[in-house]
Amino acid sequence: MAKVSDRMLWIESEGRVQFSWQWTALPKWRTSPELLRLENQLSLFKCSGKSVDEWVWKLCGSGIYSTKSLIEFLNSTVVTHAEPTIRNNLLPQKVGILMWRASQNKLPVRSELDRRGIDLDSVRCPVCNDDIESTNHTFIHCKTASDIWDRIFKWWNLNSTVFADITELTKGSNSQINTTTGISIWQAIVWVTSYYIWKNRNDHVFNKSRLCNAKIVSEIQIKSFEWISSKLKYGCLDWHNWLANPRKFDANPPSKEGIG
Repeated sequence: MAKVSDRMLWIESEGRVQFSWQWTALPKWRTSPELLRLENQLSLFKCSGKSVDEWVWKLCGSGIYSTKSLIEFLNSTVVTHAEPTIRNNLLPQKVGILMWRASQNKLPVRSELDRRGIDLDSVRCPVCNDDIESTNHTFIHCKTASDIWDRIFKWWNLNSTVFADITELTKGSNSQINTTTGISIWQAIVWVTSYYIWKNRNDHVFNKSRLCNAKIVSEIQIKSFEWISSKLKYGCLDWHNWLANPRKFDANPPSKEGIG
């Protein structure tokens, strides 16, 4: 496999680089014009040969990198304009980060990768191949995701409904659940389910492996029990009751005396 350096010819008399590509497959889509712009920019660069190359940090006058200058730059250009992160205190932070990225359409689904100019063999869903892979499709409309949601609603003895979009899914509200604790636990279930739907998608794309839907739901039950039971400030979850009646906290909310 040739390197870029193998296709570069240094013209000593002119102090510049000339490229000589030998393509087995020509660049396509946005890649070709981007490469042309890069070549044009490099063709304007001339090296005198009288100085030593060095790295310069442009975010501060000294030219020397500092963490402080990076933090100041991020605070002024990124953080101040970002949407606030979201979280559910019953779950690890990584689950909240995933749901925040999904709500901001920041996950690398194929429609987003294509929109950003990344060449792909296909933009269709890698799991079901029935539609273009968008965030809403991945988490809600994909056949695998839809079947998993039906199983989760049945486990919770709730009327099965289809989330309108990723925003509604992130909120994780349900009119059939009435208590504060129940609402918080149900949102946690929705987020854990979304987490495993995304994990299953990635396993299929990168490892060429996937679990059957029943096994995925089983892992959701196990992991949600582990995470939620370790975070509850009062009472405790019983594994057998969790499988048979996960809405116990909604039907029988703990008394104030039981809150720690």
